[in-house]
Amino acid sequence: MNHTISSVDFQRAARLGAIIGYHNYAQTGIYDALDRVRAVCPVGVVASIPLSRPTELPYGVFRVGQVRVHPHDRAYHIIVNAHDWLAAELEAGR
Repeated sequence: MNHTISSVDFQRAARLGAIIGYHNYAQTGIYDALDRVRAVCPVGVVASIPLSRPTELPYGVFRVGQVRVHPHDRAYHIIVNAHDWLAAELEAGR
């Protein structure tokens, strides 16, 4: 599902990006990288690594990095589902 993002949603996404940052890991285990991302995620944000490579992410889901386990492997995307966090921000008027 593709949505047009409003300027307010864009500001919230930018704020979330500033909180979480971008993570680029090489020769690191998938679960180690995921634990590092989860450590900086605010309450209401769920980090995961999809084993498939989605071409389009739904509303509230953002790519925040990648992890490459071995030099010859493809990079796995690290994504966060911030739908609950965005709803809480909206409710709080931020």
